[in-house]
Amino acid sequence: MKARTAAPRTRTDAASETARRVADAAVSVVARDGFDLLSVRSVAREAGVSGGAVQHHFATRADLLLAAFAQTVQSISARLAATELDGEVHEVLHGLCEQALPLDEERRREAIVWVTLSAAAPSHPDLAVAHRRGLVAFTAIVADIIASGQRSGEVPEPVNAQAAATVLVAVVDGLTLQGIVEESTDLHAILDDALAAVLR
Repeated sequence: MKARTAAPRTRTDAASETARRVADAAVSVVARDGFDLLSVRSVAREAGVSGGAVQHHFATRADLLLAAFAQTVQSISARLAATELDGEVHEVLHGLCEQALPLDEERRREAIVWVTLSAAAPSHPDLAVAHRRGLVAFTAIVADIIASGQRSGEVPEPVNAQAAATVLVAVVDGLTLQGIVEESTDLHAILDDALAAVLR
């Protein structure tokens, strides 16, 4: 049998790879240097490409901001999707919420970008929309788990699943900032306390 050879790379493949590389570079610049130093030039230098290559994919600074935010949300969403959802509700929710907290270098990098660009959202409508979508999606996952816990008898029926999920996501959002600023914060313990409070 004739061995198969890999399909040749197309211009579309190369363009997509460059766009991902540029978006990842934008994430790195924001995480390391801050919002103010994000520019076509700084991202081009980080990605090792020309300024023209950056602008080919992201024409403006606002586009770069949105790309960095989208890349961050995509990474967090991938971890959420891979989280084990079978088990006791408290443990499942704890494991899920941990994916958004700055508990290692990768998550800290993403958390810095999330917090930094969330703060910029009020003056950047596209960022505000992306931020809202991210929170709504996360809240929906948490609410579904709480509702499932109610059906199994682990969570009391009087608990409003949507309201409890909204509170829990707000706590995680606050802990994300606290964990960045105060690295000694015991995020696990605070998260446990928050879960106990919203699920009773």
